[in-house]
Amino acid sequence: MVSADLGYDAFSDGFPATVPRHEWRINAVALTKIDSYAVMYSANQFSPRIWLLAKGDNIGQLIFQPEDAPLPPDAKVGGQVNLYYHLEQFPHALDLLESDAQVSLLFNGSGGGFENGLLTVPENVTSDQISALLKHD
Repeated sequence: MVSADLGYDAFSDGFPATVPRHEWRINAVALTKIDSYAVMYSANQFSPRIWLLAKGDNIGQLIFQPEDAPLPPDAKVGGQVNLYYHLEQFPHALDLLESDAQVSLLFNGSGGGFENGLLTVPENVTSDQISALLKHD
């Protein structure tokens, strides 16, 4: 599950103990802790992908397009998030997932104006701090 309707839009003092950390929702921004991933580097016409998993469930994928190709909008399809990147970003995404940092899938929405991606979130960071980082002036 990438984003559950948890009945609130923001936390005031960090993450409440009643909400599992894999279902953080901050100011209507959904964060899902990534537990594992799988790489599919296909032959022929299929784009390379990194599948993202949480609690054994597929929560989304990073799809890598040729450098000269326009990127489709990120989208949630069938309950899973598709995030699009150019192929040159593949090693950077893989490095982040392979790091010791806790990585979460950030999905804010589809279409222009929504920031989506991979986000490292240390345990001691509050929701207010994350929300402030995600604000664009």
